[in-house]
Amino acid sequence: MSEATVPEKLKTAIVIPTHTGRSYKDTCNYRPISILPSLHKINKSISDNQFGFQKTKGTKIAIEKCAQTVNDALDNKSSVLLFVDLKKAFDTIDHKILLEKLFANGMRGTMH
Repeated sequence: MSEATVPEKLKTAIVIPTHTGRSYKDTCNYRPISILPSLHKINKSISDNQFGFQKTKGTKIAIEKCAQTVNDALDNKSSVLLFVDLKKAFDTIDHKILLEKLFANGMRGTMH
């Protein structure tokens, strides 16, 4: 949906004055905050590299794309920078089993 085809009601914003400090009586101490409908924001901001919270994309596709990017970089002898958010990634698994599998797959020493 291009900007020209966005329905008018999606372009409507709720404007709320937000206090910035100092006296509450002085109207100069407020700034407007516009709250736009979520669909309008999502339409413009979802990257092709966003895999979470989308029905057609998931972990498998994300891993495949990541592996392809790394392989392409290695083939071209270029650098790769990879950020992985592992916060809470291992909260629901048995850590003993994970460590055994990592060890069996060659992960040893400090990393293990």
